[in-house]
Amino acid sequence: MNFRTELLRQAGKLASAQTARRVELTIEIARLESKSSQPGAADQISILKADAENCEKALHRFAAYRPEKQAIADCPYCWIVNGESNKLQPKKGASDAVQLHRCDQCTAEYEEVKG
Repeated sequence: MNFRTELLRQAGKLASAQTARRVELTIEIARLESKSSQPGAADQISILKADAENCEKALHRFAAYRPEKQAIADCPYCWIVNGESNKLQPKKGASDAVQLHRCDQCTAEYEEVKG
């Protein structure tokens, strides 16, 4: 499989996971709102709402992710999950047939199989 296609596939998985996480966060927010008299509940709700809003943006980020149009691709994890543009850096692979690409920010690694 083409490396750029593999990055796009990984980005799709991350966007899907963020969508599922958003549903879980929404449930947790509703649970906390029903018990809003607990100390610190408002602060926790605020944090969860910010996380849910970030998760909502993951699908939009996925739609904009185009690793095939860049000389050095953005890290799928950093872009989809955090909305940050961090380039993957080539690293020496385990063999000549494998090229590793690593994100210096989140330390994710992706293998490009040559040949």
